[in-house]
Amino acid sequence: RLVDAWFSYEALLHLASEENFAAKSGPKSDKLLKSKIQNELVIDIVQDFYHQLNPILEKEKRKESLLKYIYVLLHYPGTSKSQKQHLFDFEKAVEENDLSNENYYLLLAFVYAIRNAYAHQGETARTGTDHYIVKLLILSISYNFILKFILRSATSIYEDMINNIS
Repeated sequence: RLVDAWFSYEALLHLASEENFAAKSGPKSDKLLKSKIQNELVIDIVQDFYHQLNPILEKEKRKESLLKYIYVLLHYPGTSKSQKQHLFDFEKAVEENDLSNENYYLLLAFVYAIRNAYAHQGETARTGTDHYIVKLLILSISYNFILKFILRSATSIYEDMINNIS
């Protein structure tokens, strides 16, 4: 499901590019223009992601499992330099229990890394974690995040398009 949802995000990037909401180049997690899709637009979605992550972070073994999984994602061969930096920042936030970073592109980079692992590395639901429940929670939280992000961003783009017609 997460891979399919990411394809919807890529369709959003296509629409965003046509309407000058996206950079012409750059990593997919950073491509939506921050001037158009600002953190304020999606801050509640980011905070909800972190809130849903709390059951993992509250238990040391689950947190260790999440950190191990982020490590695995960081070291996949196809992970770009920019994506690695975002994943490193996300890893640091998890390690320090500092989930105050409101930059949605960190979470997009995390979701994209998961998507790439499934689509290109042949990952399974059990890969990269000792605790299967952690992986299930991560997949569920990430899926909900990307769907909400797509809907909110697309709504913003369409509202702007409609306002430009008027």
